[in-house]
Amino acid sequence: MPVPMPSRALADSFCVFYCTSQHSLCVLVGFLLLFGFAFRPKFAALVAAKAATPLLDANVVATAVKANRVLLLAAASVPKFCSEVERDLYEEARATQAALKSGLAQIRSSLHCLRTEQESVPALLGELVAAVGKLPTAATPLAVPTQGGRRKEGDEEEEDGGVRAAYRA
Repeated sequence: MPVPMPSRALADSFCVFYCTSQHSLCVLVGFLLLFGFAFRPKFAALVAAKAATPLLDANVVATAVKANRVLLLAAASVPKFCSEVERDLYEEARATQAALKSGLAQIRSSLHCLRTEQESVPALLGELVAAVGKLPTAATPLAVPTQGGRRKEGDEEEEDGGVRAAYRA
């Protein structure tokens, strides 16, 4: 709800800007004239600085070309997914890879400490075992012989027994 203006407000001063919060004209010319002198030196310094650094067309074009090249490279490096499931599998694989890298870095650090500090071997071995225990278990393919799905003679396909990949965690 807009705040009503006092009855003598328009007689005292003249508003020049539209205020969106009050839905009315709200910035008074008298206020700007009264307190405008405080901002004049700073504004003059900004105008002088802007005039001192001219904008060169060659710089603008070079910056635009560079920004366009960065945009094209970024768009080309984003992987394309056919479905949400494929995207989720990709994200899970990236998270697993990051966890493995972090765990292996901790193991390398513990092994380095083990080599350099021989006196605290039991504590470092405990830390190493804990780091190995934190590594994620990734699904590993396991070759499993299958019997194959035998079909009746009237069906188009007959599958022979073979070796297929099964996954275990």
